[in-house]
Amino acid sequence: MGSTDTDIEELENATYKYLIGEQTEKMWQRLKGILRCLVKQLEKGDVNVVDLKKNIEYAASVLEAVYIDETRRLLDTEDELSDIQTDSVPSEVRDWLASTFTRKMGMT
Repeated sequence: MGSTDTDIEELENATYKYLIGEQTEKMWQRLKGILRCLVKQLEKGDVNVVDLKKNIEYAASVLEAVYIDETRRLLDTEDELSDIQTDSVPSEVRDWLASTFTRKMGMT
């Protein structure tokens, strides 16, 4: 599977740093297909070095975008948890959590 001029142009013009959800999923699917085709080309000894380089750059961009997206998603979750006020958690629950985790830590 050689890259078409359109694919190469898309690669050069795209910004992958702020992808979310569905876009990331589409890129994963596309990347998976590209990498499998590259493996077949390598097995046949039928690889265009320029296409190989462009596709590896694309793969690196997708992986970077997914890493950034997942990191941002995890940080957003942590921010949501830090917004919970301790007053909103009943004292019985806080006491139970403290005693449960204190016992477990003491047992290990």
